[in-house]
Amino acid sequence: MLWDINRETLTLRFPDSGSYVVVVPSDNKVFVTKLLADLYNMQYEIKDKYRFRLIGPEEWRKYAADLDIEQLHALNVTIPVTEHMDFDDYRINMFFKRYRNTHGYEPDRFTLTGFDLGNYLINQMAFNRLDWYATPEKFQFQGLLMNFHFHRVIDQSGVENQSVDLYEYDSFKLKPYISWPIQEK
Repeated sequence: MLWDINRETLTLRFPDSGSYVVVVPSDNKVFVTKLLADLYNMQYEIKDKYRFRLIGPEEWRKYAADLDIEQLHALNVTIPVTEHMDFDDYRINMFFKRYRNTHGYEPDRFTLTGFDLGNYLINQMAFNRLDWYATPEKFQFQGLLMNFHFHRVIDQSGVENQSVDLYEYDSFKLKPYISWPIQEK
């Protein structure tokens, strides 16, 4: 446990200089705030000795406004996000514009999730129905908020969506860092 976070305990855990990837599975706001502050101070006390990438749970987004944005950037804070609405994405802007023109109000994230699920299933039923029933893991899909990359864990079992998108804080907002599974482009 790192509950006793201070310069001494961190120095014991990171004795050598270099780059570290630190996975922080806690969503405790006090703990996360203290850890970020101390790692940030440690990184900048001795220039170029330490470089960190912190990977935390999606729950950090709930209190991201209370965290120091400079620390989030400097520590390369990266979180998995299941549904991220990026208004710089042309597809999302067009969806919002068309939806607003048709319905008179803006959609919420549930509307976009439903659109992604419906769009995926309708496309599979229309173009790949027989193959999709037998091998859904062959058909990948990139939606507005969510991606679908199914994997069969055990032969003759169902499939699960294993698509994970990691985002990092950059230029005061979340930006895509990497998607898993990594796919050749």
